[in-house]
Amino acid sequence: MKRQLLSFLTGAALALGVTSAFADDFYPPTWRGDAGSTFQQWEFLSGAELQLPDLYVNPYGDPYALVADHGWYNEISDRQGVFGQSGLMAFYVPNNVNPFEKDVWVQVTWQNAGEEPIMGLMDNNGTPYPLTEDLGARQDAGNGWYNSLYTGQIPFNPPFEVFAIAGDIYVDQVVIDTLCHSPVPELASPACIPLAALGLFCFGAWCRRHSSELN
Repeated sequence: MKRQLLSFLTGAALALGVTSAFADDFYPPTWRGDAGSTFQQWEFLSGAELQLPDLYVNPYGDPYALVADHGWYNEISDRQGVFGQSGLMAFYVPNNVNPFEKDVWVQVTWQNAGEEPIMGLMDNNGTPYPLTEDLGARQDAGNGWYNSLYTGQIPFNPPFEVFAIAGDIYVDQVVIDTLCHSPVPELASPACIPLAALGLFCFGAWCRRHSSELN
């Protein structure tokens, strides 16, 4: 009931034209709130491995995040609710299944603890797609924190996609917007938590390969 109420309140705000609801939501997409779009935001106010979004509007299902091998901190550099240091975070976002292309838009508030974020995007089969940072959009959020914008595209709409974040960093907030290019929205089939866990595992394997190639 609480999640449904939060979703309703966020939807009402979007309907009223409120496109920037959070302190670090620097670059909301122009299509947020349009037909076929989804919106989800995490603040990480607890250290649970399963993280439900604090606010979301997704007509295709309930998004969630899984966090592995991350420490959780009540406060770092004046930010409350922070995950950090060399773990993996996987964000599951359900979709409207159709053959049309899909736009993705990810904002991450982070602090460098040794390196910059390593970002990943995969469909339900584990196929990776690039996420590119718009360096011109990077914002200095103060006290060593930055907000980065990453964009990408999938050539079709899978049942869900998994966004992954890794690296020796602290993460304070994640905002994900997606746009399903379809004239008629349809509910996707329900998915279960192990699917996101599969995506987390696949991304971890990719990170290890990527690290070995660099070394």
